Amino acid sequence: MEICEIFYSVQGEGAFIGRPMIFIRTTGCNIFCSFCDSRYSWEKGKKMSIESIMKEIKKFKCKNVCVTGGEALLQKDIYKLIETLGEKDYAVFLETNGSIKLKETDTIINVVCSPKIVNGKFKVKIREDMVDCWKFVIKTEDDVKKAIEVYEDVADKEQIWLMPQATSREEYLEIAPKVWEWAKKYGVMFSPREHIVLFGQKRMV
Repeated sequence: MEICEIFYSVQGEGAFIGRPMIFIRTTGCNIFCSFCDSRYSWEKGKKMSIESIMKEIKKFKCKNVCVTGGEALLQKDIYKLIETLGEKDYAVFLETNGSIKLKETDTIINVVCSPKIVNGKFKVKIREDMVDCWKFVIKTEDDVKKAIEVYEDVADKEQIWLMPQATSREEYLEIAPKVWEWAKKYGVMFSPREHIVLFGQKRMV
């Protein structure tokens, strides 16, 4: 597998915010958003076997693992990694942009889908019933309305999180109050992005 970085931190956004987690960030993406806060993951990864990945994460005293990207589902051996994590009793959290269909696995996965806008609308191919948390990166109220087209059939609105589009603390503080009000207006969840608030663009924190 091609891996960008592996590190131990705390989940800074979405439904699982505040949980200590090991992050396995894969290399490569298929959408390339201009506002991406992890553009460095698009290329120049390190080739690692699943055995070496498991050896690396064993260094951390944590049983929560977030597999993210880039787009993790682009990796050929992603399902083998997920199954290996499950066999070793790790709680698996998979982050995806939802543009690639997710296969069924024997491992219980907490699926976090953060769709991105492609050609004027959010691109989603993942099955709705496979998603535990929807995270939408929001800059304008029009973005919220486009998100509604994706989540309007999701019964539990506590699964829907709106996040301010920002790559720096300054950007975040400017847009966050607006996203806060839109979350109130449309009756969904507001997600902070604590890693950006606390550390800006610093990596592996």
